[in-house]
Amino acid sequence: MKRRGLTLFAGLASAGALALTGLVGAQAPANTETTETVEYKVKENASSLSECGNKKLIGTYTRYNSFEQCIRGEAQEPCSRYAMVYVKGYKGDVLAISKDNIVKNWHNATDYEASHRAGNTAYSVSFYTKDRNGHIILAGYLDAEKPIKIKDGVIYACNEMTYETYILTPDGKELVHKDYIDFVDNTGYTNDTSDENNRHSFNGGMKGGYELSKKYESASDIEFKYNK
Repeated sequence: MKRRGLTLFAGLASAGALALTGLVGAQAPANTETTETVEYKVKENASSLSECGNKKLIGTYTRYNSFEQCIRGEAQEPCSRYAMVYVKGYKGDVLAISKDNIVKNWHNATDYEASHRAGNTAYSVSFYTKDRNGHIILAGYLDAEKPIKIKDGVIYACNEMTYETYILTPDGKELVHKDYIDFVDNTGYTNDTSDENNRHSFNGGMKGGYELSKKYESASDIEFKYNK
């Protein structure tokens, strides 16, 4: 997914999608779910996970037999960073690797601390797990317009017009949507698990969007390390 520039306030207002811009006033949050189970097909190319799915990168085995091998093989460039994270839905370890160009020249920065802070901002991240035999699996790849964050095992990979969270399937082989809201038409779903049968339709409108924006803002950047 190509990252577009910041959406203008007027454009967001006309779309009824002020939620993730930080421009919404202090409105009382509303319930974002109904008890109705829904089946919602994510629009083509509208998801941070779409590129991953289109390239058949979900649940594919790599040539690596340990996380250490994966780090050495996938995090060699100066802009590459890695972190071990917990992702909800899966009980095993998860390796996150980012190769964002945003820190491509971090080693030439005159202010290392400023560079380090930029190093925790990631828009594109790959997530790896391993099976019982130690073989490394690429569980998914996220490419978002907003910085990818994490909190309590939930990954936030939002775009200018979508609110998206991700978790893993219990076997760790697939990164899947937990919540997906399209603010252009205020449709989508929320979920507490990776099971599509547990999805509930989004019915929060702009107030619900404000509540979701607070969840995104409260999440943290992934704390990456450089592979030196």
